Amino acid sequence: MGKAVGVALSGGGVLGGAHIGALEALEELGFDVRWVAGTSAGAMVAAAWGAGATTQAMRAMLPRFNRHMVDIDRALWRRRHHQPLGLIRGHRLAELVRYMTGPRRMSQLPRPVAICAWDLVTCREFVFTSRPFALREQEAEVELRSDLPVAVATRASFSIPGLFQPVVLGSHLLVDGGVVENLPVRWVRYLGAQDVIAIDLIGDIRRQPTRPSSFGQVVGRVIDYYVNENERPSRELADVVIHPQLHAKGPLDFEVLQQCVQVGYETTKRQLGPKIELFSGTIPKH
Repeated sequence: MGKAVGVALSGGGVLGGAHIGALEALEELGFDVRWVAGTSAGAMVAAAWGAGATTQAMRAMLPRFNRHMVDIDRALWRRRHHQPLGLIRGHRLAELVRYMTGPRRMSQLPRPVAICAWDLVTCREFVFTSRPFALREQEAEVELRSDLPVAVATRASFSIPGLFQPVVLGSHLLVDGGVVENLPVRWVRYLGAQDVIAIDLIGDIRRQPTRPSSFGQVVGRVIDYYVNENERPSRELADVVIHPQLHAKGPLDFEVLQQCVQVGYETTKRQLGPKIELFSGTIPKH
């Protein structure tokens, strides 16, 4: 039996294709991935994995992720009142997730998975999980749910504020979990993992000096800095953090998806190969 590990998959827009390559590399290195938590793009891969999809099946789905999946809400130009809360509806991408996961609810997934989102109304984190667990007292404000359809939970997790419209859940407006927890290492541990590998698509931007040359790059740089700061405690919780070096013109630059998969695969093999002995290979007791 391979080395039992949990994997945390960060957000990062289309860079999330690297997660598929990373999971593929982990398999080849002999790891037995048993628990996965994901945020935003990482949530999409986590959902597919949780439903039992192989990395080959995920690769086969990639051509369907293209600009036609961007369903812009035309009401933005028609309404004077009650403007939509985001530019993109997100329904088409959610349908692709539903295609991979079926109509299952989180509690019906065959594998242990956690998906993160954030509520604009209460400013609380929501964690959608396929396995129940008890929260520590200091995390009591986190909302745990297992009753949502997987596609809806994932749709909430990838809803970048302002770009995608939030998911309405009762009185809540759920958006991208990367607002508070872009690298969900602690939820992998809550699921039961003793050893955790984190795939971090953002990395420490302070080590990557970049001079923005456009308004969009200025905004992107500020967002990356904020996300980097909320990732720092998560990196310290992981046993190993993998940092694929990736670049895209924006979160929906679908043309780089295939390249991201390959970079994720190669980086994981290169960075993790020499560290295999760090892992016990034991399956923790629940």
